[in-house]
Parts: sequence; structure tokens; C-alpha cells
Amino acid sequence: MKCSIKSDLIKKALRILSPHESLRLPVSLKVQSDSIVLKLFDGIKFITLSFSADVEREGEVIFAARYLKYLDGISEDSVVLQKYKDYLSFKGVGEFKIPFSSESEPCVPDTKPVGSVTTELPEFKGLFRKVAFAAGSDGTGDDMGYDFRCIMLECSDSLRAVATDQRVFAVASIPKGSLYRGTFNLPRAGVNALTKVGGEMITLSFFENAIGFSSSDIDMHCDIYIPESTMFLHKFEDILAVEGKTTLTGEKSVFQSVLSSMRKVDSYELEIRMDYGSNYAKRQPRFYVRETEGANAECYASGLDWKGEELKIKVNSKTLSDAIDRAEDGPVVICFTNDRSPYSLEDKTGRYKVILSSYSPAERR
Repeated sequence: MKCSIKSDLIKKALRILSPHESLRLPVSLKVQSDSIVLKLFDGIKFITLSFSADVEREGEVIFAARYLKYLDGISEDSVVLQKYKDYLSFKGVGEFKIPFSSESEPCVPDTKPVGSVTTELPEFKGLFRKVAFAAGSDGTGDDMGYDFRCIMLECSDSLRAVATDQRVFAVASIPKGSLYRGTFNLPRAGVNALTKVGGEMITLSFFENAIGFSSSDIDMHCDIYIPESTMFLHKFEDILAVEGKTTLTGEKSVFQSVLSSMRKVDSYELEIRMDYGSNYAKRQPRFYVRETEGANAECYASGLDWKGEELKIKVNSKTLSDAIDRAEDGPVVICFTNDRSPYSLEDKTGRYKVILSSYSPAERR
């Protein structure tokens, strides 16, 4: 087995495969005709990647995924991949030698899908980026390091993603109808892999207890098969029905400006005050953050408007900022019930909504 391959394709494959998550699990590498096919199962998801190569001899090997990470250090434009008796060689200026594994080839279960839908990949990625912060991810494939449940994908007249860590509850949708009706609870690691694939379109294939994703760009074809997570989200429609007695409205950019000025203080405890002055004139919304010395950092938001009952509430400035950053540009509406109940945030599209808990001193995010 021998072929030549561009090093940037190897590095692109590594970003999707995330070998550090797989440790000793097997990778199958098959050289055939004019392409290379890589297969990996990391305990959560099956990934199959295929990309072009200059093939001299065909063949197939299996090795441990943990060796893939060393290939990220290749600096040459291309390398020669060759199979020897006891190892697989990646040779450029230097040489990486990878020992073979006795494990069997990772194989996707041989089942037929019960439905499918095709949608634009950038829009589909955006769906997960909007809710991923509520499941401990930043939506770009990087772990943000806090509690994780799962991300639920609901398929009906629209594609809807739902995520929660019990303190933040986020819902986003895109108007892409599917003949298939169902929900899937996807592990976060599976969603992270999806955010790294390229192309213009993505096809979702629905299986009884799994979901498949297929996309292609000019360099690479990617298939990801994700069995459903054993974790699940309870029925959430009732959670979305937050009745607001006080509403705070303004442009996304204004909210971002206010919250950005509050980040200079090392505290996530943000107090929002909406009330009337001594002459019963409605005052502008005010934002306070208590500094370590006991003083308050204060900001008046002239571009925001509030309606309803007077309210003073403490919120987590970090989670509120995360939620606003993912809203569409334009008006954002925040609805409060009282100073202790969860509050909601919604953008102008009506397809993005977040439920956030009021601030608790026990929070560390």
C-alpha cells in the first residue's frame, strides 16, 4: 500500500476526527483507486471521511486513533503514506511510524433510514451554535467546561434544536420541514463534530435510534452516524411559556454594549433595575455590578425601554451575554415575571428563545 497525500487534507481530517477523544479505539485507513477512506468510532459517533490521493498501490490497515494527533505536526505540503510489515509510515522530510492494531474495523450498523431531509449546512450549523452554550459548548467544537446533558433535535415542520444545563434553556429553529416526525437526543461530542465539517449542504438521515449526517466540500466527503444519547430532555413546551409582567426591549447591539461595559468588573452578579422616580416619571433601565471592594459599577441604558411592573432583579451577566450574542441582529425582548423566577429572551425572528434562571450566589459560570 502506497500513496501521496496533501498534508492540509490530513489536518482537516484530524479536526473532524478529534483523535484525542478516541484514545486507543481503532481507526481504519483504506487506500483505494484514487482516494483514502478513514473510519473511526470513538464510543459516541461513527465518522467516515474520504478524500483524494495519488495512489500507487491499494491496501488497508487498522491502528489506534491516539497516533493520529502526531500527524498534526507535519509541515510539508504533502507526505508519502506507505505500509510496511509492522507499521504504517507517513514520510516527508521526517517520518512518522504508526504500529498496527489487532482491533477490528469500526462499522456503522447496517440499517435503513426511515426518513431524510437536506438543508443548507451554514444555516444548520447556526442552529446548534445558538443553543450549544446551554449544553456546555461554544458551538464551534470547543468544550466550555461546564455541565452537559445533551442537545435535542426535533424534526417536524421545522428543524428545532433544544439544549439545557438546568439553569439555561435554549431553543432555536429553522423553517426546514421534514416528512419525518421525531426527536433525537444527540451527545454534545457528536454535535461538536458536526460544526467542523465543510460544504454547502447537509443531508440528515433518520434511523430508529440514531441519526446520520452527510456533507461534501471540494476536498472531502464526510459521513457522521450518531446513536441517540441515553440522556434525555423532558417535555419542554411548558417551560417556554414564561409570562412576562415586566419587559425590557432594545437593539441587540445596545444590550451588547451595556454588558460589555459590565465585564470590566470581576463579577457575574448583575442587578437590573426598572422603576419610577420620585415624580412618578419612568426612569431608564439601570445596570449594577458590585465590585470586590463593595462599591457598585453602574450603567444607564438610554437605548433600552421597559414596560410593566417595577422590578429589581439579579441575573448572571455571563449567561445573559451568551444568550444575546446568539440572537439575530435587531430587537431583543426580555420578559421577567418576578425577581426570583426564570426569565425569557427572544429575538425578532421568533425562532430563537432562551429561558434563564435568576442569579444564584452558588453559580460559578
